Amino acid sequence: MNITVKEIFDTIERIKYSWDKRWGFFTSILFFILIYYQFLFKLLQPFFQKNSWIANCVLPGAVILIIFIIWLFSTNRLFIKNNKSFVLCIILNIDEGEAEYKIKKIVKSCTKEINTEFNKIRIKVLPINYKTNTIQVEEFLKSFRLSVDAILFATVESGNVKTEKGVDDKIVINKFSFIGKFNVNENRQIFNSTINLAKDLAIRFLNKDWAYIADNSLNDKKKLKLNFRDTILHYAGIYLIYLGDFKLSLEILKTLFNNKQSIISTQTEGKLIIPKENLPACRLNNIILNLFFLTAYKTYSETNNYSTAYDILKDCERLFNEHPYSYDHYIFLARCAYETGKLDEAISYTNKAKSKKGETIEILVNLAFFAIIDKNIHDLATIYRKIKIIKVPYDFNYADVIEFLDRQKEKLKEQNELIDFSIGSLNKLHLDKKYGENLLRDFISKNDQKEEYRPLIQLAKEFITLKTKLITNSNTNFTPPTHKKNRKKRKKR
Repeated sequence: MNITVKEIFDTIERIKYSWDKRWGFFTSILFFILIYYQFLFKLLQPFFQKNSWIANCVLPGAVILIIFIIWLFSTNRLFIKNNKSFVLCIILNIDEGEAEYKIKKIVKSCTKEINTEFNKIRIKVLPINYKTNTIQVEEFLKSFRLSVDAILFATVESGNVKTEKGVDDKIVINKFSFIGKFNVNENRQIFNSTINLAKDLAIRFLNKDWAYIADNSLNDKKKLKLNFRDTILHYAGIYLIYLGDFKLSLEILKTLFNNKQSIISTQTEGKLIIPKENLPACRLNNIILNLFFLTAYKTYSETNNYSTAYDILKDCERLFNEHPYSYDHYIFLARCAYETGKLDEAISYTNKAKSKKGETIEILVNLAFFAIIDKNIHDLATIYRKIKIIKVPYDFNYADVIEFLDRQKEKLKEQNELIDFSIGSLNKLHLDKKYGENLLRDFISKNDQKEEYRPLIQLAKEFITLKTKLITNSNTNFTPPTHKKNRKKRKKR
């Protein structure tokens, strides 16, 4: 019987893949005992003549213990979790040995690449048939709650199928279970969108072909590897949203972005029609887009890291360009651009936002601030006359605008009088009426003799006599950047 080199290497590789089974461990131990007592024992015996029991029992016992520990860790039966990492275990239930070898090889190759690409997540492939049903998997997760965050459990079936060419071997992965530490049917809010782990995973599975046919093994291996990568990363990314790790979730999910598959068809009778084949990509895009905003907001508001927030929003712009939330995107980018010293960009993004919705309250307060920077009193007065009469959404956050203006006093010392006018006007119109009136009276008394301030003085007098109704801010759909000094509900300027 002729044995090819390929068959020899294939046999060696199959032996290697049997290591994670119990019989693979016991086979290794028997092999070691055979080698030890046939060859090594004779070499070591002269060194332990007075204590032969060491060579007879202690040394081989110690080596067996070391092999056992290595076996536990190398097969992921035991591992130590890094507190900074997210651990997802994969358990496969496979009915035949041949299918086991092929699928395990694909999955291990896929997870190795993922672990190399992302240093904050660890994908652990447990031995095949380590658990055989979801009840056992759930019990396993309960026992290892401190080490394992979530589990992906899949059932694989194999057998012969009739084809045009005759009979061929076919492997099908037909059942997936996603098991975590919370109810996967719960909804979670992320900015303007709501996610549901169970429903989003079901959408992501649309159009996926999980069949492996021996006669088409090259293409099917690539297909299954891509499917596993997409499923693992999508599950991990959505799960991390539930854990509140939005930054890592965004880092993972944006690697799945596919612009070509995200094309949405035109509207029909006022309804947006999305082809079934584009639905998974379109849904993921919506999640990624909201994650960009949420991550940038939390970075801006919780750490005052304006530069990183700006980079996140620019990354979003590079990825999506135009999208349904472009207006809010541009307003937020205008704020971050200014905070990082890019005034021209701040003006540009304000104008881009203006082209989307016209002169909204956000646009007006931005333009008013640019007028303050330019010391353009005429434009400032003109803009505040528009702010005086504009219809403002109930959820606009004036507190954030006022807090932002107050922070600029140190930076724009020559424009402090104009900033005080703006703060007084906004307080009078929508927040603290008495405080606003006092600021406006102080502004008038300090600048009454300055002819160039006449448009603002006249407007300040109108504001003081104006009867206003205090507006109580509510939560906004788009939560704007805030500053640590003021934790009130805010909205961007």
